[in-house]
Amino acid sequence: MKEAELRNLIDGHLCENLDADDMKRLSDHLKQSIDARKLYLEMTDLHANLAVDEAFWVKQPDWSENEQIEPISTFKSFIPWALAASVVFLLSLFLFPKPNEAQTFALIKDSFSATWEGGDLSTAAGSRLGDGTLRLAEGLATLKFDSGAEVTLEAPVSIRLIDSMKCELTNGTAVTYVPDSALGFRVITPEADIVDFGTRFSVTVFEESGETHTRVMEGMVKVEYRQSDQIIELVAGQHHTIQPKGKIHTDEGNHQELDTILNKPLEHGVGWTFFEPSKGAFVGRIPNHLFLSDDKEVVNLFSDTYFGGVHNQNSDILLLVKNATSEGPMNRKAYMEFDLSQIDRTSIKEADLMLHFAPTGWGLASHLPDCTFKVFGLTGEVPNWDEANLGDKFPGNPETVYLGSFVLPKGVQKGRFGVRTESLTNFLKSHPSSEISLMVMRETKETEEGGLVHGFASRRHPSLPAPTLAIRSTP
Repeated sequence: MKEAELRNLIDGHLCENLDADDMKRLSDHLKQSIDARKLYLEMTDLHANLAVDEAFWVKQPDWSENEQIEPISTFKSFIPWALAASVVFLLSLFLFPKPNEAQTFALIKDSFSATWEGGDLSTAAGSRLGDGTLRLAEGLATLKFDSGAEVTLEAPVSIRLIDSMKCELTNGTAVTYVPDSALGFRVITPEADIVDFGTRFSVTVFEESGETHTRVMEGMVKVEYRQSDQIIELVAGQHHTIQPKGKIHTDEGNHQELDTILNKPLEHGVGWTFFEPSKGAFVGRIPNHLFLSDDKEVVNLFSDTYFGGVHNQNSDILLLVKNATSEGPMNRKAYMEFDLSQIDRTSIKEADLMLHFAPTGWGLASHLPDCTFKVFGLTGEVPNWDEANLGDKFPGNPETVYLGSFVLPKGVQKGRFGVRTESLTNFLKSHPSSEISLMVMRETKETEEGGLVHGFASRRHPSLPAPTLAIRSTP
């Protein structure tokens, strides 16, 4: 606001001729500018002095004349009101804090496919945040603290914000970036405090078991254990697990798949038949006996060479899919076989492949953009493959036919996805065998090492539906 405009507003206020809008403009500007407040005091003092001078020079009555004395100037009578009003106005602005104005020290920088659930803080992008709790049910959200630290939440996650240098992670995954301005930023977990000394690390807390996984991508962190007062330094590339009561496992063989929720029942209407797979497995699975070997050199060879120091990412209930920054056995492709011998495949009019994704607990969703998945049909000479021993490569050399694709938005790890295309329908109708094998791969590569391993429910999943082929045929 220009000085001339400000002077006019102050003068109007002192002379009681400001409307409500101008009064608000003046009040807002005085709150924001110390120079404006100084000018306000100067003009208030000047008006008071001028009023006194005018009062002093008022013409005195001639007592010899029988005249009625005129009342003193109305401007003079304004003096005590102006001074009192100015004092009250300034006190209300600068001395008495507003009771509903809580201290804030962070904001929601951005979010992707975010669904919030509970918590007592605002969840709108750009919202200023103070002490309180956030619960992210789905997606990603990045918080920026006034210290400069940034924390990316990967759902499902619960976190309490304490101040600009401290937060408490009670469940889920948080990826933290700490610049020089925030060295010493602290993430409190149930068993330990993780103190960052630059620049990036991730923490995952499993609320039910109390287990905590920590991984350092860049720089160094110190882990301070409450049970023993022990302090351990971790540098880039190192990771370990803390179990309840402070027990430390530098061996990453322990893993928990994140909890999932039941999906809505399949509903396609009259005339549809549902088929679950007779087989399901993924390539890149190293046989468990290698990790149970007494020969530690064999164990280390497979864990370090194939999985970058992380033990084999196996699952008995999920079909895993991954596309890493580099080629190798750490990549995953999922395979399924459906037996359609009970129907006349030439009568198929429409087909829908449905996959139910669930969080795996491996890798970071923030290391991936929107992810495109492709579905292929296996044709040619497809061997009779064994789901229990698929190994790191599908046997034989079958040809593939592209059937369709779908996209998981950034941060999304669960939900029902699949393909419902004419190509899928034609493939099922024309395939020479009633035993149909399909392959699912992730076309999108992770942006940096340690990206998310996606997974969808296998036929052995205890709560989610198995991969399902819904087929509509003519009577």
